[in-house]
Amino acid sequence: MSDMLGIILSLVAAVCYGISAAMQKHAVAKITAKKRFSFRRLLKNARWYASLGVGGIGILAYLTAMIYAPLSTVQVFLSLTLVISVLAGFMFFKERMKVKEWLCVVMIIAGVFLTIL
Repeated sequence: MSDMLGIILSLVAAVCYGISAAMQKHAVAKITAKKRFSFRRLLKNARWYASLGVGGIGILAYLTAMIYAPLSTVQVFLSLTLVISVLAGFMFFKERMKVKEWLCVVMIIAGVFLTIL
């Protein structure tokens, strides 16, 4: 039962990390749309702080997951962060993905499923 809780918390962490990365991308894109990048403008952006909050929740979920599951299990499920970030870029920012990138997403998901067999 404790391993399952660790896996669930790992998935929560992966989702938080992926969403946080997408929110950070959006905040930076909004800042640089009209002007050059500036840390000063970034520090005034509420979405940037929200992304840090979501990332902070991910860190807490990750640290708690390591209490309930082995690091090797937690890290495998945390690799889904890449999938979530890539899919967020595709869905929300209309970024194009090459066939090679889609294959990588499928391989990561397949690798995670292979670990739970």
